[in-house]
Amino acid sequence: MSARVHILLLFVFCQTLALKAQMPVETPDAILFQAPDTVCVNQTVTINPGAIGGSNFSWSFCSANAGEPPGSTSLGNPSGVINNPGYITMVRDTTECFTFMTNLADSSVVRTYFGNSFSNPPVSSISLGNINLLSSKLRGIQVLKEAGNWTGFIVDGSTLYRFNFNGNTLLGQPQIINDIPFPSVGASSGMIIRFVDGQYVGFVTDSQQDKLVRLRFPLGLSSPPQVDTLGNLGALSGPTGMSMLSWNGSCYLFVANEGNSTITRVDFGFSFLGTPSGTNLGNIGGLLDHCTGIEITGDCEAANGFVTNQTSGPNGLVQLQFPYGLEGTPTAVSLGNQGGLDEPFGFSELIRVADTIIGLIPNRGDNTLTKLTFPPCTAASRPGDPKVIPDPFYYLQPGTWNIHLTYLDPFGAPRGQCQPIVVRPELQVSLGADRTICQGDIALLDPGSGYTAYNWSTGDTSESIQVSASGSYWVHVSNTWGCEAADTVAVAVMNSIEVTVDTLLCYGGSYWAQGAWQTTQGTYRDSTFTIAGCDSITITDLAFKAEIPVNLGRDTLICPGEQILLHATLPGAAYQWQDGSSDSTYLLTDPGIYWVEVTFDDCAVTDSLTVNNCPAKLWFPTAFTPNGDGLNDTFRPVGISIYKFRMIIFDRWGQQLFETDLMDQGWDGNWKGSECQTDSYSFIAFYETVEAPGQTEKARGTFVLVR
Repeated sequence: MSARVHILLLFVFCQTLALKAQMPVETPDAILFQAPDTVCVNQTVTINPGAIGGSNFSWSFCSANAGEPPGSTSLGNPSGVINNPGYITMVRDTTECFTFMTNLADSSVVRTYFGNSFSNPPVSSISLGNINLLSSKLRGIQVLKEAGNWTGFIVDGSTLYRFNFNGNTLLGQPQIINDIPFPSVGASSGMIIRFVDGQYVGFVTDSQQDKLVRLRFPLGLSSPPQVDTLGNLGALSGPTGMSMLSWNGSCYLFVANEGNSTITRVDFGFSFLGTPSGTNLGNIGGLLDHCTGIEITGDCEAANGFVTNQTSGPNGLVQLQFPYGLEGTPTAVSLGNQGGLDEPFGFSELIRVADTIIGLIPNRGDNTLTKLTFPPCTAASRPGDPKVIPDPFYYLQPGTWNIHLTYLDPFGAPRGQCQPIVVRPELQVSLGADRTICQGDIALLDPGSGYTAYNWSTGDTSESIQVSASGSYWVHVSNTWGCEAADTVAVAVMNSIEVTVDTLLCYGGSYWAQGAWQTTQGTYRDSTFTIAGCDSITITDLAFKAEIPVNLGRDTLICPGEQILLHATLPGAAYQWQDGSSDSTYLLTDPGIYWVEVTFDDCAVTDSLTVNNCPAKLWFPTAFTPNGDGLNDTFRPVGISIYKFRMIIFDRWGQQLFETDLMDQGWDGNWKGSECQTDSYSFIAFYETVEAPGQTEKARGTFVLVR
């Protein structure tokens, strides 16, 4: 059973109002409606009302909360009839709204008409005059409806005056029907009357004798009340305004003490007809200064209060907060000077108008009215509903809101019920991004824990499922509070890929395969991964074309008047020499660097040689190759201006192998008809030049024979 139901059952023992006379009252003998305690954002809320009879139904789903700071507006002095105001009460008569206020300066009553809602500006305001017998001591005022007739009460010094409106309308001129003396009251001040415990019960403060008086109307408002003098409870000092509230099965009366700037709480136990005890709560937060008006109001399962300081100033309006319930010590917050407060005195009821709470404060200093407005929140899909059974709705934002019903029962008395509702964030679920798996693998789909029920497109009801086939999969989840969410994910299965590549390269090329640059033909196998992480096999058959035979020979010398013919001949090939010529041979007559590019079968190869100038004397090569290819087949010197010449060649052991007197006669690498092997050999030469005949010069050195 919820805390709300406990509270309602306890109200059977203390059938009192939660707010002042015109505030909604919790029905003691029935639960007016049932609604879920907790829902999710965007979840449909359906309200099940009980057997409710009456009229003027008003449902609000995110109504104003008196725990929030109000907005304020000065209404000025409507029609100029306010004159040193005292107390004020707000009254609703089906579709019409009124306030009644006492004027101390001219001993009159002022009635202000607001049309069909207190949210309107005043339509008219008139003085009802002295109503026959009232004096300058008049203070508190209450207007109540019983059996279809309106009856009013005013306290004036030591007298209680009762008046009526000649029928069931508040627009007529009231008439005093009798006066009821308070023999034990010196100077009455505040007054409050509520229907509790099957009868009307009220209280009057005596600001002169610092005491509290209780009124009981067991025979109805038309009969004289029974008066109980309760005395000074909770250090009363100049008591003025009061507020009645039942909370968690206990009944409380709060009194503002102008004399010592404190608040007194009177505890009555289970009934306002019980024996009271008083506690002075002191000057709460040090913010009270000649406090006069007070209102403690319950909003679902939270209570808040407001106190007016007659001195106005920066703490003209003080908010009381009860974090530990009404039996605990409240905290105080200054709301500043709201709506131009100027010596505020009384404090009206807080009236709920649809989703908004409205209250009025009379100002003695400048004869004006200040209106407090507590606006509603905007978390519900619609602000309210005037039907007996409201249409379903939902909440747009998470938080703790309230569902509030107000209406007039068949006797015209206001009734109501308020229930808090916790709105949790919209349920979220995610299966992650669409995914791809390899053939033979399994995908785990899991929206996570924290849900109470899972329903998969596969029919599974477990938290997670495993799938191995391509498709679209969805999950529907819900939680303890019935919130629901769904998500879908696509799974694609990728087959393994195998590719064969035939690669033919030019001789001397390379290809990256099997983790290295390959230079020999063969078959190579590589395993890579696709974007999905699946194996992709590449088989490479690697082959190379035949080598292109191009050799221009070794670097050489050229002497003046000599010519050298370079050969690069290859049938079917194309040629490109260093000077752009394209023949297969090239005739050179000068020293320099010569190269040729030979292209054959889409492959190209390049060879080059350097041709240096012939020296002035002899030049001997360092090696020769007697292989019969026509290039460097003999070992012989090159020179110019040689007059006489003689050359002898030895092996490494000094054995003479060859001798000649002719420069053009070179050694062919043979000795006594046999080929000499690859080795190092030495020579010595004697010669004379044309420039120095008769002067013999000598040259010696080594060279290599290469087979």
